[in-house]
Amino acid sequence: MSGEPRRPGERTPATYGPERWASVADAVWCLFDLWFCMLAVADFGGDLDRLEADLVGRLRSPGWMGVSGHDVEAKLSHLADLRARLEIAGTDAAALATLGKGPGVLPRARTKILKNSVPGWAMTPAMLNPPRQRLERRARTGHWPSFPVNPAACYDTFRRSVEARDVIGERRTLRLTGQLWDRLCRHAKSSKGAADQLALYRAFHAAGLELADRADDGFGCVGDLRVDAFKEYLEVDWAGAGMGDDAYWQDLCELVVWEPYALTHRDETLPFRHATAGHAELIETILFGLADEHRSVHLDYQADEALALVAWLHVAARRYRRYPTVAGRFGSDRAGPVVALAESALRGHKPDIAREIFRAADRPGRDQHRLRERCLELTGMCLDDQAR
Repeated sequence: MSGEPRRPGERTPATYGPERWASVADAVWCLFDLWFCMLAVADFGGDLDRLEADLVGRLRSPGWMGVSGHDVEAKLSHLADLRARLEIAGTDAAALATLGKGPGVLPRARTKILKNSVPGWAMTPAMLNPPRQRLERRARTGHWPSFPVNPAACYDTFRRSVEARDVIGERRTLRLTGQLWDRLCRHAKSSKGAADQLALYRAFHAAGLELADRADDGFGCVGDLRVDAFKEYLEVDWAGAGMGDDAYWQDLCELVVWEPYALTHRDETLPFRHATAGHAELIETILFGLADEHRSVHLDYQADEALALVAWLHVAARRYRRYPTVAGRFGSDRAGPVVALAESALRGHKPDIAREIFRAADRPGRDQHRLRERCLELTGMCLDDQAR
């Protein structure tokens, strides 16, 4: 497993982690596999779950020991992949660690995994494709095959204006934004029906994100353009285009969960304006599923965004009876959606429901004090007194 013995005076070749280490249990293992297993056995009782918990703690404390959150995400991705391969091979971390024992291996494992960042060129395939990248890619283009007309062909219309390696300056951003809008309007006029319109505006949404990723949008033109086009997209009759409700709402919910530029800021109910009462349960199920999926891979921000969208879904249609249940799902960890639910109930002249909302959310959390203050301001009810 260790290869040919070195001759006297021969230097040890530099290794970075992705290199092949050994073939064990009919599977090939790299040095990172060995280091993870050695670390788990030596410092975490052989339990990969405990090692994962340690890395997650570092992920939620960005900058710990100079290691970035994205670096920890890459290592967690490799750990998940390693766990799956160990199960397939019918072996465990202790078996690999025993085979790899040697002077200096454990200190190097601690350094590589817990102290140093891994440069891109030294990452394993699993590190290069962590859940963040996979799920964001899925949100942007992953559901296109479920459209009546695949937006991929329409995306080629905009590709040359948005794909660039470097940051685009303000003047060029203005020019490209104008070109994009002209192309969108021209193709929209020639579209033959709702299916073509749906594909065109969905492709434009992806193109707008590509441009926003690379642009210096000091004038806000890309943001304004994206908002206008998104509103047009939401007006397209997807059912008339032949797209199923499940596919449409899955794609739209993922888009909004992964929106990085506050597209719906101060208009948070916008994505759900045309959701019928029959759609509400479906959309809620999709959003709760996305929250659980993202939480399971430690993408807490996106999980919280999915939960917040449940609140905006019900506010959009004023489904007051659901408000307390949704607020209970939040607890006191996110004040914004809870307060939005209460304010919506008060606008609907339902103060009893507003009080139920605050009671449902009142449990230990980072925003508990703030929510109690807002409850007193909005409803006159003192939750401190009730807690006693």
